[in-house]
Amino acid sequence: GGSSDGGIGTMSLYLTDAATEEYSAVYVTIDEVQVHQGDADGEADEDGEWTTVATPETTYNLLELVNGVMEQLGLTNLPAGVYTQVRLYLGDTPDTGRNILNGSHPFANYVIDTDDNEVHELKVPSAYQSGIKLVHEFEVLSGRTIELILDFDASASVFKAGQSDQYILKPVIKIVDTAGNAIVSGTVTGPNNTEGIRVSAQTFHPAATDEKDRVQIAASTLTDEDGR
Repeated sequence: GGSSDGGIGTMSLYLTDAATEEYSAVYVTIDEVQVHQGDADGEADEDGEWTTVATPETTYNLLELVNGVMEQLGLTNLPAGVYTQVRLYLGDTPDTGRNILNGSHPFANYVIDTDDNEVHELKVPSAYQSGIKLVHEFEVLSGRTIELILDFDASASVFKAGQSDQYILKPVIKIVDTAGNAIVSGTVTGPNNTEGIRVSAQTFHPAATDEKDRVQIAASTLTDEDGR
């Protein structure tokens, strides 16, 4: 029994990242994300039911997902109740999209250097073949949408192995629960092209001594081709 008999809620899953200047692109391919429903005391039963909540099979440039920009990985209905784990599977086949050099993706996971545009494949340690497990408790409520953001820290996840010139991907991902966050949406309209306009939410600190500290950007995003 318990709260898991409370009908169906919805989970919206997003991907975001923090900025880094070392690379001009960090590409990762995400195939699938699953969640695990825990029992009443929050413990997850390893052999229990894992539910797939996203199958993007998409190659993302994490460095495009900074300053509050997010990419939706999936939207799915889930039985209401408490969930305790998230599992993310990296892919080994890139999608058919173009990279920032306007070429097709040479690898599923790779970086492009800032200074010379050199491409380095990211080797994924075999430990991650069974998925990257993230422990994070969240509750799906009947008739409500919960948003989870996977914050994939690109600069902390890429390692250069000694002199061997091997680049290794050890994913550092934290889950951000937006239960306490507000979501603002809208459309920018105007006589000209409304794509690529930066819209930001700012906090004002009039007492700050230094003028540039008076306005701080809390989150920002770029509009799409429809001005959204």
